Amino acid sequence: MNPKRPSIITVVCIYLVLGAFILVRGVLSGSIIDGATWYPIYLVVAGIVQVVGAVGLWTMRRWGAIVVIVFSAVSQIVLVIIGEWTIFSLLIAAVLVGILYSQYSKMK
Repeated sequence: MNPKRPSIITVVCIYLVLGAFILVRGVLSGSIIDGATWYPIYLVVAGIVQVVGAVGLWTMRRWGAIVVIVFSAVSQIVLVIIGEWTIFSLLIAAVLVGILYSQYSKMK
């Protein structure tokens, strides 16, 4: 039996899936162009990882939280590398990690 999913986890899952859709759509439409040739590939992989993490969270699995938290850290590093890091990106990641940390004990 799965633990009941808190509403905040549902919101996080929707945020992750919508974000993944926007990333992949942006790459496929050509609207996300950067000087680094690896960046569009990274964005597609990031979208896939976000969906995988969202599935884990949706089913209240701890591995889902771990995937999302690790991905958040990797994203911060990538943003620094491409020169797009802002305090706002860190704030979003910190809020996401805080939410997952507060719900972690409810996950299997």
